[in-house]
Amino acid sequence: MSFNRENVIWQSPDGTWNRGFYTANTHDAYDDEDYDPEWDVDYEWSSFQWVSTGHPSQEAAHDAWRGSNPGGHNVVYDTLEISGLDDMAAKAQTDGAIYHGPAKRRLIQYIAKDLTNAQIEAHSYKLGGYANLPNRRIAEWTKELDARMRTASDVERKQVRTVMRDAGRRLTEMADATKLHRYNWQGPDRAPAVEAARKQADTFTRYRGPQKAPASQGSGAARAKTTGKSTAGSYAPRGFGAPEITL
Repeated sequence: MSFNRENVIWQSPDGTWNRGFYTANTHDAYDDEDYDPEWDVDYEWSSFQWVSTGHPSQEAAHDAWRGSNPGGHNVVYDTLEISGLDDMAAKAQTDGAIYHGPAKRRLIQYIAKDLTNAQIEAHSYKLGGYANLPNRRIAEWTKELDARMRTASDVERKQVRTVMRDAGRRLTEMADATKLHRYNWQGPDRAPAVEAARKQADTFTRYRGPQKAPASQGSGAARAKTTGKSTAGSYAPRGFGAPEITL
């Protein structure tokens, strides 16, 4: 039996292989005689609804799916796309998706992107004269980013600052493009919203993050291997039960 669903296979930087199915949103059929639950769907390309990680080969990642034939898959090799897929897999662990395999840790630059995108969205509402509430996860992402920055490498800190500078540029452009309507029929006074957006943009641009935590004394270098024969590609046997869902 086949049932088409978009999915992807990729290899993480640690050498393991993964497979993820994008979140598919179906529609109510109502009285639509032509409604097809297999094809009349909208995909969320930024989230997975099913993901399996940590496989020793591309074939093993492919075989992790035991449900209906999804009609093929895409294999991604681009480094930038892979980093995004790894982060999506990590987010799936807490976003209600079905997750199999060893835990993944979110990439710090994508936490910064989630945070800045949510903050920019909140300011865009105010610039447009709307009173929408900001994303409720802003506080969560702020706390997570601050905690990660204390142990981030120099490369990771640079990646975050790059995200922040880009966010500052985007928000500045939005503020510059906003028309200031003062007490007329076209809308509320936008000056306070523009001022707040410029202030936030400046905060983005100047962002450095919390200082790195001091290294513990006498800890020594982290071991790369646990035994003389172990490698980064060592795997414990994996078992799979029946899939929790059938797409």
